[in-house]
Amino acid sequence: MMHHVHAPAHLSPAPASPRPHPRPSGRLVPVGTLAALLAATLSTQAAPPPPPDSLAARPLRVRLDTLLRHGRAVYHVARGRANWLRSQPAVQKLAVPVLLIGTGAIIRDEVELFELEMEIDESVRDGTRRHLSGVQTNVDDYLRHVPAYTTLGLGLVGVKGQHNTLNQALLLAFIYQVNSGITSNLKRLTQVERPNGQNLRSFPSSHTSTAFATAHFMHKEYGRQSLWYSVGAYAVATTTGALRVVKDNHWTSDVVAGAGVGILSTELVYWAYPTLQRTARHLGRQLGLGRNRPATNQVLLLPHYAHGTAGAALLISLR
Repeated sequence: MMHHVHAPAHLSPAPASPRPHPRPSGRLVPVGTLAALLAATLSTQAAPPPPPDSLAARPLRVRLDTLLRHGRAVYHVARGRANWLRSQPAVQKLAVPVLLIGTGAIIRDEVELFELEMEIDESVRDGTRRHLSGVQTNVDDYLRHVPAYTTLGLGLVGVKGQHNTLNQALLLAFIYQVNSGITSNLKRLTQVERPNGQNLRSFPSSHTSTAFATAHFMHKEYGRQSLWYSVGAYAVATTTGALRVVKDNHWTSDVVAGAGVGILSTELVYWAYPTLQRTARHLGRQLGLGRNRPATNQVLLLPHYAHGTAGAALLISLR
């Protein structure tokens, strides 16, 4: 028999009040987002790996090795082109004079290089005036011709050079003409004032250009026989240029550019001399010279241009 026990009214449970919905936490992810992430993960796992030759599949070390290999290939190509350029006769002969003339122009501020303000001329002049202001000599007027006289003297005493004595004399005359023409016209065009304020014919130095033209002449004739011929000739030319600066006749830039002009003049003469010989011999035959003897180097045509005046000289050897 079951007995029903009635709880007192005050012990009966109170009716349950409605509980508020829990707030979604920041860590809960909506179902749609979970599904999208799961699908992306499955698709990534199912995607085939990149081909082995693609850049993304290569390790970093392999990629660096590839870049280095390509860099070495480019370097070797550039080095080969540079070696080929240096091997060209024209580049070998013109590189030094062009570099000297360009350096002189940059120092003189005739050419702006990366907007650099160079005061080499003023600095050298201040130093020479402080320490060498008492130098007074005219020996530089004669030193510039010493290599030329020495070269001709060696030929006269029987020292064999690149050319015989007659051709050396003709070459030297041509060198003086070309050097004088280039130097005088550059002076007229640039109009640079001398450091002593004497005139506006400072750039380039004609004494230095003559000295280096004759020194390079001696180097071309006897430099192959002994290095000391060249060393002595260039030492005399350098002394000539240094004296021009010490005496306050020229800026450093004038001397540097003058050295380049001198070397360039000699190189131009040696380059043009064979053509001038052929032209002069043909002209001599047209004039009836040397009909009874074989054609030799007896005639030379020398073009001349200086101080705005052009001309030519025909030299004939009567031997």
